[in-house]
Amino acid sequence: MHKQEKPFATVMKAVLVVLLVVSLLLIAQQFSRRIYQIGLILLGASALTQIGFGNIPPNSNFTESMKYLILSYIIVGAMFGLGIILTPTLIGLARG
Repeated sequence: MHKQEKPFATVMKAVLVVLLVVSLLLIAQQFSRRIYQIGLILLGASALTQIGFGNIPPNSNFTESMKYLILSYIIVGAMFGLGIILTPTLIGLARG
């Protein structure tokens, strides 16, 4: 009998949930500032990746998942870039 493999996107979503929990535990500890910093970096990276994988169909293979993930990184990057570009203009409008 052949065991059926889970699609890549399904496995990655589970891994990301574990990484998010681990990063929160690293942030919650009060013993080491370095561990806290690692937890913050891990939280940021896993949260951004979760944004992408949260919108990927669970039955996607590796190639499809990477295409969607790259597209989501481009969209999130564009939103951050647009925010950085528009901030001075919006502050100027609010002041005057």
